Amino acid sequence: MGCTLLGRQFDIHGGGQDLQFPHHENEIAQSEGAYRTPFVNYWMHNGFVRIDNTKMSKSLGNFFTVREILKVFDAEVVRFFILRAHYRSPLNYSDAHMEDAKAALTRLYTALRNFPFEEYKIDWSDSHAKRFKDAMDDDFNTSEAVAELQRLANLAFAGDVKAAVQLKTLGGILGILQRDPQAFLQAGTGSGPSDREIQEKIEARLAARKSKNYADADRIPEPHIDNAHTQQHHRAHGDANHHGDTAYAHAKRHARAVIDTDSPNAVPQRTTDNGAAWRLTRLGLVCRGVRIGLRKARGGNDPPLLVLQSLITDPSRGK
Repeated sequence: MGCTLLGRQFDIHGGGQDLQFPHHENEIAQSEGAYRTPFVNYWMHNGFVRIDNTKMSKSLGNFFTVREILKVFDAEVVRFFILRAHYRSPLNYSDAHMEDAKAALTRLYTALRNFPFEEYKIDWSDSHAKRFKDAMDDDFNTSEAVAELQRLANLAFAGDVKAAVQLKTLGGILGILQRDPQAFLQAGTGSGPSDREIQEKIEARLAARKSKNYADADRIPEPHIDNAHTQQHHRAHGDANHHGDTAYAHAKRHARAVIDTDSPNAVPQRTTDNGAAWRLTRLGLVCRGVRIGLRKARGGNDPPLLVLQSLITDPSRGK
């Protein structure tokens, strides 16, 4: 089949590291034995995908597909996450790492947003372009190529027009940074849940917990936190003290595993940063493993859903 579609000899053959022996060695033996010509010019064996430093395996229950990831993260964010690691290195997937990749890609787009762009022919003698090319020529070292893009972004932030143009043009070689910067920044991930979907899931979980169907509540998917969405919500309420990443980090440090007071697992402590906590609650009750449940208002008897709705419309109530 390979010879029919690609010819007796072709440039690149890829596959997982576990396929080198015996699978690929058998391919070499069969093809070169049959045709007496070199089979493949370059072999590229990629590292294994790991989930939170654990081997991805159906037997371990931590197996999922790219289609499932794309329901949560924008495709360009996924591409950028993969590019930041060398293809032969293990690729450790986690929500935290995906969020970090999203933040880094957002920073690159932010560096581009104030510059008009015209078609630019790369000058490979330029020091930045040369380092980018040298990295890509060094066994497809995309991690170092991305590092050069970050250096160009630093210059673009300082107002260097040429650096901004190079950043966008070199990024195009990797298949990133080709969208309108403002559109990307306003869209966030471009694939997160809508406000209506978030609200429906929150209400379904609360209804299940109120009827003490805790197993059913846990089976209802928890909406994914979108930092861009969080930042937009902060701006809407004029909060200059907390931006998305800061609010998340602050809440994660201080949040307790608080469940709503109708649950047998209720914990008496309040979160110590209510300003950040109400935002994370609004966006789905979960942030990378930190559960922030709804509690009754301080000194009040409002049911949890009313507390949630009041916090959405009046953030000061959570303070």
